[in-house]
Amino acid sequence: MGPTHQSNSGIPDFHSRLGEETITFVVGEAKKHYHVHTHIVKSGVLGDVCAALDQSNRSEDIKSIHWKNVDPSVFANLIEYAYTGDYTVPGLEPLDDELFNEPPSIMESLEDYDWDMDTGGGDEVAFQESRHAIILTAYKGFVERGRELYPTPSERFRNWEPDLEPSNGDGYLAIFQCHVKLYLLARMHGIGHLKRLCLFKLFRTLPHLRDYEHAHDDLAIAILHAYGSTRKGDALRNLLASFAALNTGMMRKARRYADTIRQCPEFAVDMIRQLHSPW
Repeated sequence: MGPTHQSNSGIPDFHSRLGEETITFVVGEAKKHYHVHTHIVKSGVLGDVCAALDQSNRSEDIKSIHWKNVDPSVFANLIEYAYTGDYTVPGLEPLDDELFNEPPSIMESLEDYDWDMDTGGGDEVAFQESRHAIILTAYKGFVERGRELYPTPSERFRNWEPDLEPSNGDGYLAIFQCHVKLYLLARMHGIGHLKRLCLFKLFRTLPHLRDYEHAHDDLAIAILHAYGSTRKGDALRNLLASFAALNTGMMRKARRYADTIRQCPEFAVDMIRQLHSPW
């Protein structure tokens, strides 16, 4: 990013930026206009976005860039990241349904389980308890591996946790797509830190997801979009397939998963390769 103007007190004088030149981004089918400071676009924080400026017309300054195939909400998150280093994740909307017997999330299951319990024995109760321990061990492995594969991108996000309240609320698709689509845009333009931030936030979100059918339906839609826009071995694919492999029970209930598997056999293959012994 370019140098920040300083006031006499040594504090950055952001008011001096207000008169600086801007570039207009015309985004989406609706051609929504966003005005972004030129120094932000050319600073490098947006990866190779400024390459279009350098290559399109060297004889005069570019005043507008058209991004027809980008969702305005995703672009807004991208520019928020360019200015602040972070992006806002949508929240959930309450449903009219009253909440009964709220199912635990992966993180709650791990925290509540007695890992010192003896699961030996041959009766049915012991068998079921042993199977439960194996499933939770798989959950634990997902969380531990994820912390290595999708680490905290900076100290600023050390304590970041998703806001998934009310947990049975509506709007999970917007949350998943926020991370997935912004990751894809960052990947396209080589914005490495933003890619890592998206993966980190999505990884931190998934273990807090409760077993509501509509939430998993929304995740299945996001998975289909992610696989349709990435190639084999992509980190986003690995994260989504490894989480899905932990939730085969819910997959049998969520109707959207069947559609995703039919339309995207690559996802089915990746998920099967990561299935754990209880299945």
